Order: sequence, then C-alpha cells, then structure tokens
Amino acid sequence: MEKRGQITIFIIIGLIILISIILVLYLKDIYNIIKSQENTQVGIESSYTSLDVENYVQECIEKTAIEAVLSLGLHGGTLTQGEKSLDTGLSFVNYGYFVGENTLPSVQKMENELSLYMNELLDFCLDEFSPFPENININSQETKTKVEIKDNIFFEVNKIIEITEDETKITFKEFDFEVPVRLKHLYELSNIIVEEEINDKGWLPYNIMVNFDVNIAVYPYGKDIVVFSLVDNQSLLDGQYLEFQFANKFDPNYQDPLLKEAEELLPEFLRG
Repeated sequence: MEKRGQITIFIIIGLIILISIILVLYLKDIYNIIKSQENTQVGIESSYTSLDVENYVQECIEKTAIEAVLSLGLHGGTLTQGEKSLDTGLSFVNYGYFVGENTLPSVQKMENELSLYMNELLDFCLDEFSPFPENININSQETKTKVEIKDNIFFEVNKIIEITEDETKITFKEFDFEVPVRLKHLYELSNIIVEEEINDKGWLPYNIMVNFDVNIAVYPYGKDIVVFSLVDNQSLLDGQYLEFQFANKFDPNYQDPLLKEAEELLPEFLRG
C-alpha cells in the first residue's frame, strides 16, 4: 500500500514537471512571436533608406516632366494661354498663324514654360513625402529647373533634399531626366507650314505636308480658323503619342475654298 502511494506521488510530480515544461515552451513560443512582430515592425520603419527617397523624387520628376511635355504639345507650345489663342471652351490652343503673322512660340519660350511647370508642380507630386514614416525627417527647398529642347528634351532639376534620421543627415541636390520625344521636330514642321501660309495667304500647303514623316490632321473651326494636329508615332510617352497642335486664323478675304467645304461638313457644335 505504501509503495502504491509513493508511485502515485511520483506520477503527480512527473505530471507537474511535464505541465511546467509544456507551459515554459508555450510561453517561450509566445515571446518569440511577439519579439518577431516587434522586429518586423522595426524593420518596416527602418526599411526606408535615402535611396528610396532619392528614387521617389526622381519618379516624381519624370512624371511631372512627361505631363508638362504632353500638355505643352496639345496647347501649341505653351502651358499658359496667351492673347493670341483659340478658346475651345474646355481648353485652349495657341495660334501659330494669325492673319499673315507667325505666332508660334520660340524654342526658348517653350523651354521656359517647361521649366516653370516643373518648378511649380513638382512639390504637388512629392506630396510632402507622405509615403515615408514620421521618424524620417525630410526637408526640401525651392525647385530650380533648366530645360533644353534638342533632339530630345533634357530636364536638369536642382532641388535640395535633406534627409535626417537620428543623427544622420544626407543631402541630394541635382536630378536629371531626358524625355525621348521629337518635340523640336514637330515644332520645326509647324514652322514650315506657317511660313508657307505666309508666302501664300489663305492656302494650306498640302503639297509640302504630304512629305512629312508625321501624321497630320486639319480641323476647321469656324469660317476662317483651322487647327493643325501633328502626331509623331516615333514619340511615345505613357502610351500616348506626342501631339503638337496650333490654330490658324486666316484673313477672310484670302481663304482656301476647301476650308469652307470642310467646315460645312462639321457638326454645328464643332464649328466654333
């Protein structure tokens, strides 16, 4: 009887030890899970590096540059509406030819317009660096941009970005981006059209335009106004071909009779 009691006590002690071991192992697993979650969270917060910030700024510069170039082309070489421009209701198209005068903007004017667009709208894209955690302090200064329109379009963006985390400070200043489009080519073809119109008032130079290596459309807009659209299928940005539009206002006394016939075929709401 005494031996049975001793065996029972040993069994109970063994069960207590086994339960204790199981409990310790369970608590250890819980601890490891919690620690792992904490480490993961720390990893998330510290996973952002200065390179991520630099890439973020570069992506915004590229996005803003592409928007600027596409918009510039659709408005006829400027991003702001000038005095000699055609108001289409929803937007505007600048005149390239206005009663015998070449009113296309200069290349320098277009470069200035693109620079101004970048200077004013880059911060809108950066959105105060909202994707980055608060423990990373990011300060940026004024944007200063230089644009050159050559075979392609070159953006040189000077913007000081200071990143401070703990006691570490990193500074970026210069960013570059090349937009691979033939804006200058479309602009030069537009000048050829306008100069031919000046030399031969009121007539569209069909014989010259058929030799251009871009797609051209002519849209009558009212009795003495047409809009030219030059589309370059060699200049693709974000799935969209670069288009350069400009309006022409003719002297009513000198007008290609084909324009009148085309204008009469348009629906009334497109006639201006």
